[in-house]
Amino acid sequence: MNSRIVICKLYFPYIHTRRKLWRVRALTEQRVRVDLRPVRIPDVCIVEVNRYLPPVLIEPPLACFEIPIAKPCAAPPHACATITR
Repeated sequence: MNSRIVICKLYFPYIHTRRKLWRVRALTEQRVRVDLRPVRIPDVCIVEVNRYLPPVLIEPPLACFEIPIAKPCAAPPHACATITR
């Protein structure tokens, strides 16, 4: 399973269970406009609970989480190992 999916499954329920206390809403893969044309799609996005949600957010959300993926070594396994002398 993809590590990004596993981490999203941890973040999202944590925020979702506290949504009433924090008065927020957790969204996955919500489009966010960062400039005139570019649109980002963070893995988890947090917005105010009473906020209107258009298809693409124009105003910045409270927080966005982008979970990086660790790329596996493309070289053979023996070349990826740490060499000590």
